[in-house]
Amino acid sequence: MNPRPIKRCLDCKAPIQFRPGAGSRLCWFCGTINLVREQTVAVPQIELRTDEIFMLVQLGRPELALEKAEALLSDTSRPRLMFYRALAQLRAGKLTEGIYSLVDLTGEDAPRWLHADTQATLAEALLKAGRLQESLEAASRALQLEPCHSQALCVLASAELQSGREAKAVAAAERALECLGKPVQVSLPPRGADVLLLLVRCYRRAGRPQKVVDTLKTLLLRHGGATLDELADSLILLGHNLDKLDERSEVSIEVIRMGLVAATKVGREALELARVVVESKGGLVQELMQEAAMQRQAGEQEIREVLPLAAPHFDVIRAEPGAGLELLGDDPDRRVDVLQNIVARLRIENYDRGTLYPLKTFENLRQWIAISRAREYLLKVDREQREQQRLQKLKAAREVQNQRSATFEAALRLNSSRARRRRRAARMLLGVVALVLAAVAGLVVLDGGCWLARFSGRLVDIRCAENGQCSLIVELGGGSGSGVTGLVDGLLLRGRTDPGGRLRYPLTGMFHHIEASAFRRCVGRLIWKARFTHAPSCP
Repeated sequence: MNPRPIKRCLDCKAPIQFRPGAGSRLCWFCGTINLVREQTVAVPQIELRTDEIFMLVQLGRPELALEKAEALLSDTSRPRLMFYRALAQLRAGKLTEGIYSLVDLTGEDAPRWLHADTQATLAEALLKAGRLQESLEAASRALQLEPCHSQALCVLASAELQSGREAKAVAAAERALECLGKPVQVSLPPRGADVLLLLVRCYRRAGRPQKVVDTLKTLLLRHGGATLDELADSLILLGHNLDKLDERSEVSIEVIRMGLVAATKVGREALELARVVVESKGGLVQELMQEAAMQRQAGEQEIREVLPLAAPHFDVIRAEPGAGLELLGDDPDRRVDVLQNIVARLRIENYDRGTLYPLKTFENLRQWIAISRAREYLLKVDREQREQQRLQKLKAAREVQNQRSATFEAALRLNSSRARRRRRAARMLLGVVALVLAAVAGLVVLDGGCWLARFSGRLVDIRCAENGQCSLIVELGGGSGSGVTGLVDGLLLRGRTDPGGRLRYPLTGMFHHIEASAFRRCVGRLIWKARFTHAPSCP
């Protein structure tokens, strides 16, 4: 696979690996649209001259581009040439003529992508002319031809924002940001910074300060292509929205101060945003402006101090804020080497070398240094916030773990208490059972088993001793009875039964006394005794 040809940006001269093939290529560092061809040997001259017109427009010379386009169109009519002529008219301030040229181009036979570019550019021009509804219709036609046309999506978002439909504007701007990284052929692709700034405007109108903060941080920390003045204003706007999210934090004041230091000229809106935040914290914006002016002077002075070390042959007296950096050398790579030496001596490390190529003056270098330091401060704040969030999550996890441990310990204590109560109840039950058994055993011992035993048999005789205590002589099982029923009864009556199977049942005991006369009529008849009684029954 052949490596990509290394080209240089038309404006900032930054080396960029453009993709092979013809087409517009957006410079990541300065936002210039470059028209790149892999080779020009077999390309017709009319195409190369058309490319030249596009490059003149990009270099800010639309009048010359329009003059050459009109000269070429007198001999030939090509859709791409007509598109560049309309673009030159718009850039030259001839808005109405440019709109008419784009409308005429919509009827030409052209590729699908060029028709989409025409409709998107027409929508942008109509929006500038205040024809809102027509702009929306043109943007919709462009998106029908190419659903991921980033230029048309940006115009659609701006038009929806002007119409007061913030939700639709946010959706279109977010879609445009997604489409920037897709390989869609667009003649005038918007800068990533433009899309992010448009998204910031949409979020501000929608009242979503957190989204504003996140988008501005993306612009400041991870996205190139924005101008230094745009970055300075973004810092002030970031500080304003940080104050909305947390009024007690001092980060917002510091970010605004860094934005004022980075700015060459502070706009009215940025100054008003700074004033609101500073006065809400009891300060004066004039004092902050004076402090920023002193720091700007200090920034110019530190550049003069390290400049002799980075460029020994350069006269420091010539390093005025408005002086061009071409004084450091005509070769852009050697010049950027010197700039890298300067920023290295100022202890700035995290940056992209390509962002140094668009710098034009020493004032731009001072702005770049101030913004780089603001970027490092934001990274430091983000690291501290992430660390604080990590510690908070860890603390919350520990609290949950401690709560779970406490709950587990409480459950263990509860279970232990319940177990103790169960053991205590079991011991009490065992004690009661033991007492009952002991009472039963005592009753058996004292009563001789008379109360618990049961039997049936034929009453043979009644015998009385000299002391008047009588006993019934019962022949167990006599007649139709069954005698002793069960092992327990046999054990209870074992001591009162003779080998002949006769039971001697006392009528007088410790807990009972039965008159013998009650049973004399039962002699020779069947009697039986139930459990838990003392007196046998006689029918």
